[in-house]
Amino acid sequence: MIHLIWLGMIVIGFGFAAFNGNIEVVTKAAFDGAQTGVTVSFGLISILVFWLGLMRLAEDSGLLGKVAKLLGPIVRFLFPDVPKNHPPWVTSCPI
Repeated sequence: MIHLIWLGMIVIGFGFAAFNGNIEVVTKAAFDGAQTGVTVSFGLISILVFWLGLMRLAEDSGLLGKVAKLLGPIVRFLFPDVPKNHPPWVTSCPI
């Protein structure tokens, strides 16, 4: 449903721009927005790749298992309804 709302706003915007004779301004703004979106995405992807690499190193070295053991009682206190042998506990928190 939300895609129809966005499509409607875009079509209405282009319609008003064409009616007022400012279609070039709207087209330039659309391309500038797309360029900004790509630039921001590349920056965020590089940060994500960096942290995923660090997490992979921590996982391979066994550091994540130690952190899971350390934080296990706190997580169990925060989520008391989750049973002890629930699959996420078994796979990610070897307590």
